[in-house]
Amino acid sequence: MVPKQLDRVKRIEPSDSLGLAEIAVWVAIVNGHPADWFDEGAVPTMAQLCRHVVVADRIATMIETTGNNATLLNLLTHQRAESDTIRRLSMALRLTPQALINHNGNKQKQGSVINAPHARFAHAS
Repeated sequence: MVPKQLDRVKRIEPSDSLGLAEIAVWVAIVNGHPADWFDEGAVPTMAQLCRHVVVADRIATMIETTGNNATLLNLLTHQRAESDTIRRLSMALRLTPQALINHNGNKQKQGSVINAPHARFAHAS
């Protein structure tokens, strides 16, 4: 019996316009899904998602350190907007937990071989 030949699927690469923090988010998202989950058409949406996640993290840090109520309310408004944008982009990219579950309530099986994580970006964080 000869085993079936598996196709190797190359993971999408981060956009050149992303900084180190955004690349770290990119790698975490891409490596957390099967290699064939994303294609080149997802690059612009993924790039925006990574930017929004980094901004949301910065806002969260600012919320923790502010002592001014007016500033806090302003930051909370921005945090809510970032969270909504992240949610919408995540849904568009099928990143939500519901996208990983089949109609039987089970996690979908990975259909392809996963390449090694983006080794050259491993120290991006």
